[in-house]
Amino acid sequence: MERAEDIIRNNLLLSEKKIALWQKLRQHQFTESLRREIPSEIPAEIGTNYASLCGLSDTTESLCTADFARYCRLITEKFGRDIAELSSDGEEPDTVNRKTAYMQNSFSDKAYGIFAQSVAGMTAEYYPGFAQACEEVYDNRCKYAILPLYTSTDGRLISFQKLIAKYDLKICMTTEIVVSEENTMHFALLRRGISVPETQDYTDITLVLPEEVSIGRFLGACEVLGANAVTMNTIPLTYADGTQEFCIHFHTAKADITALLLFFEASQIRYTLDGIYPHIRT
Repeated sequence: MERAEDIIRNNLLLSEKKIALWQKLRQHQFTESLRREIPSEIPAEIGTNYASLCGLSDTTESLCTADFARYCRLITEKFGRDIAELSSDGEEPDTVNRKTAYMQNSFSDKAYGIFAQSVAGMTAEYYPGFAQACEEVYDNRCKYAILPLYTSTDGRLISFQKLIAKYDLKICMTTEIVVSEENTMHFALLRRGISVPETQDYTDITLVLPEEVSIGRFLGACEVLGANAVTMNTIPLTYADGTQEFCIHFHTAKADITALLLFFEASQIRYTLDGIYPHIRT
């Protein structure tokens, strides 16, 4: 049987309708869908075209596959790998607010010191709790917040993950602090809005899959694009009995990020992109 990838390669340039779609896709730069500036039907049309070529139904079950991930990679190979500049500090004047909110202790002070070496002009603002620090960024009084993300002994710190989701903050940088002989703690520098840096060591998402799609199948599709799951935690959803949200930490230093983002969008999964970021090593 002819592979889906071969069908796609043989048919990619044959349909005027598909040509028009690719031109439309290129014009709008599909990765800007993260800013919700592209019509939402663009990723859906990509999935519909793939399903039509392969004789499949246009559903998440059919699209959340390794073959569809390859299809997304073919699209990005043909039309370029440039990642749209979703949100960037750029060259800002010294007066720009780079206040950084966090709950002060010796470990968070060390994390702040490391982040400040990478982000010029940062200033520290201390708050009595982690929620207050997040709220300062959410309300635009501070640009950044610092939160613990996970430890080497306990894994992902779910309470802090929930804070990040509550205030709709995004991870833009992480670092690791030694807290004892047996334990290290990863801290995240958080901000409003996705920023795609030059170094894309890690990508984090939260995800809810339909019953028909196994987490193994989803992770296998991501591996095709070079994204390998490092850790994964589950969070029960209070509004849906038996349904769980997956919090996945991908290593993406060698991934095709553009194709990965397209796959997330076009496969119609329920997900939130928590960050694409470098890890600062000391």
